[in-house]
Amino acid sequence: MLSNLVMRELDAEITAVANCAGLTYTRYSDDMTFSTRDGFCRTKAVDLVNTVSSLLRSASFHPQEHKTVIVPPGARKVVLGLVVDGAKPRLQREFRDNLRQHLYYLRKFGPIEHMRRRDFETVQGMRHHIRGLIDFARMVDVPYAEAMFKHFNAIDWPV
Repeated sequence: MLSNLVMRELDAEITAVANCAGLTYTRYSDDMTFSTRDGFCRTKAVDLVNTVSSLLRSASFHPQEHKTVIVPPGARKVVLGLVVDGAKPRLQREFRDNLRQHLYYLRKFGPIEHMRRRDFETVQGMRHHIRGLIDFARMVDVPYAEAMFKHFNAIDWPV
């Protein structure tokens, strides 16, 4: 495992490359994002990806090119499951629909049947998963999360 010092040095190198290109570099764990409000052509984006990939390989990382996405201007921009193309991050519609669906079927069929239908191993595991979704939502959209939490607490969970 690489030391924190090596990681900081690698982040500094990648930040310098991004800054030279007029981009902002952000990283959460192993998810990297390069962003700008200015125009940035596809050719420059591909060059940046190649440069950063080389830096990562030189530090013994193995970039997963199949996960690399170059998002054109005007397209929907999603980072770590959040839509980030507006003034502030927001939850994806798919996320909201998934959470609402969980809560609907929990009320309709009950926790045990919903657990079976969704292939969770345990009711507690499913409960923790859904609670985690609500907690994630709370970091982005408090009113929505509070409404979902009320539905979650109304479920007749087995002890």
